[in-house]
Amino acid sequence: MARKRLRPAALDARGSRRPLSGYQYRVLARLTIATHGDTCHLCGHGGATSADHVIPRSQGGADLVENCRPAHFHPCPTCGVRCQQVRGDRPLDEYPRTLVADAWIS
Repeated sequence: MARKRLRPAALDARGSRRPLSGYQYRVLARLTIATHGDTCHLCGHGGATSADHVIPRSQGGADLVENCRPAHFHPCPTCGVRCQQVRGDRPLDEYPRTLVADAWIS
């Protein structure tokens, strides 16, 4: 029996990786929250429901639990900030310091 060839990573027209499907992202978010808890790594408040890439995908970050931390996609129940959307694809050191949790400032 012939062995199947492994296909190279799926690339879009610009040569970058395809985004995760909805199902794949939900699985990654659940694994991230199960691993790191539900405290948002950007504002420090609980109730995070999504996964934020520490090294953004646009800068070569991987879709791995090790590169993801919990974040608020919808408004935070405590401070009302959409942390993941405010950060965008900027590195953590460029995230607005007024929104960063005390642990990140020190």
